[in-house]
Amino acid sequence: MMKFDVREAFANHKKETFVLLIISVTVIAFFCLIKESNVDLSVGLVVETWSQDITSPDEDLVAKNNTIYEDSNNHTTSTLTTSSYPASSSSTSSYSTTSSSSSTTSPSTSSYSTGSPPSDDSLNLEPPSQEWAHAQFSKSMALLNVRYDPPNHWEMCSIRTYFFPKINTIFTGTPKTGCSNWIISLLEAEGELMDREIDPSRVAFVHGRMSKNRRIKQMLDDNRVTKTELENAFSFVVVRNPWTRMVSGFRDKLSNEITQGGSFRGIGMHIIREMRGITDPVLVEKLYPTFAEFAQYLIKKEGYRCDAHFARQTVTLCTPHVMYDLIVPLEHSTRLSQEVWSRINATDTPLLGSYDKSSDPRFQKSTLFAKQWLKDLGSEVTDKLYHIYKADFALLNYSNFTHPDFPLPLHS
Repeated sequence: MMKFDVREAFANHKKETFVLLIISVTVIAFFCLIKESNVDLSVGLVVETWSQDITSPDEDLVAKNNTIYEDSNNHTTSTLTTSSYPASSSSTSSYSTTSSSSSTTSPSTSSYSTGSPPSDDSLNLEPPSQEWAHAQFSKSMALLNVRYDPPNHWEMCSIRTYFFPKINTIFTGTPKTGCSNWIISLLEAEGELMDREIDPSRVAFVHGRMSKNRRIKQMLDDNRVTKTELENAFSFVVVRNPWTRMVSGFRDKLSNEITQGGSFRGIGMHIIREMRGITDPVLVEKLYPTFAEFAQYLIKKEGYRCDAHFARQTVTLCTPHVMYDLIVPLEHSTRLSQEVWSRINATDTPLLGSYDKSSDPRFQKSTLFAKQWLKDLGSEVTDKLYHIYKADFALLNYSNFTHPDFPLPLHS
């Protein structure tokens, strides 16, 4: 029988072995680079990334940069006709705003040139009742041809659903609805932070090391919680107007806004290559997508074949497998957060960065940006976006960007 001598084989094929080693190291380094830069390979999958996620709603109040976005790439957005909501929506009240194409100045409250400005006595400034909110969730599910059949099946929940055993609370964290702040606050309510101050912008830490052991799927797999315990827990979720969520996601992840943008450079460069046909990597590295290009990207991805920060909220929600005990509109999170804390006997726990903490949500920066940017897109584009995110709008009958009470839910 012939014996195989490894040392002899290596000596006879040193060159080939060395080349194979170099190729292996290069391939490994390439895939590590892709993972690090959050590159969207467009393979028709939802890209699950936890890059920098400054989801504190106060981001809309603190932006130091006075520009919508610095159009350093000289890519001008053309002016189109004013967008209108589909006739099926109840949000039909519209008024004109000052028009600008690729404006470099921030929208302001003076943009209300005609029509009725927001009113302080609007019914929509009060949070909707939970009875109404649950009925709206059912309507949203109907648009997706599904319905909730009790009891809850938490084993079917999304990966972004957490169980906090010490306070017997379940929370689904939909990206761009303040989920980082909520997770920190819930951990604080459990007494886990020991008076440590955690920066919610440290997303990899907040959604990784800090909370990954509280993800329900993982806890069930590890037999650290039972279905009965989950069924008896208090559950809640936070949702947001799709228009402001879309604008906030663009500003935070893809824009070159000085205070917060550009953390998803891989996806941003992919949009540049796809929308502009630019292949020079040196040039692509210097460019940032416009909001108009982002809108076309979302249309192409159909609201679900993209990163969770841009995908429909219904993709992350656990419906129709469960019905949450409390539904919180981000626009009313300050008041309804107190309801959360009273339910879990943690009334001293503050909600960090709640949306309407410092001012009327109708005058937040992402709200004002949305009014101008969506108007500039034109009705053909915004109608396509609306139909893609229609189930998200139906979650709480969210107002259109042309409505005086935008971005609040429209309820009676």
